[in-house]
Amino acid sequence: MSGHFVVWDLKVQDQVSLQTIFGAAMQQGFVNADPHVWNTETQSELQKAMSGDTGITREKMPSHAYIHIKNPPDDACGKARMVIDTVTDRLVRPPVGLKQLVPDAQQAFDRGDKMEAFLIQAQHSTATIEYYYVSGQHV
Repeated sequence: MSGHFVVWDLKVQDQVSLQTIFGAAMQQGFVNADPHVWNTETQSELQKAMSGDTGITREKMPSHAYIHIKNPPDDACGKARMVIDTVTDRLVRPPVGLKQLVPDAQQAFDRGDKMEAFLIQAQHSTATIEYYYVSGQHV
């Protein structure tokens, strides 16, 4: 499974902030099955992805986790603008087979407004953040 966005290393406090703001609109998931084990090959592929290499094979990426934000209430989006910029500032879209964004979210992302891209995507249907580390420890 792929996300819309990647944050390579999600901090524990980021998870708490997201859960506090989005509540029931937030769900978490985890991918930990062959071939997604953490080993030399998958870590090498992850390092290539993190450095922007375009020749990545998604199947060679290690286990990872997800946060899904689905149709959040408007008041949550307002709160998010004040609190989760530490998460959205780190959103990236590397060439690792991510899900396509809705056009308005893609335009916001392309102009560097990552917070707006994230919220537009979440309000459209679901915004999924894929992550590989939690506070420096692989998932």
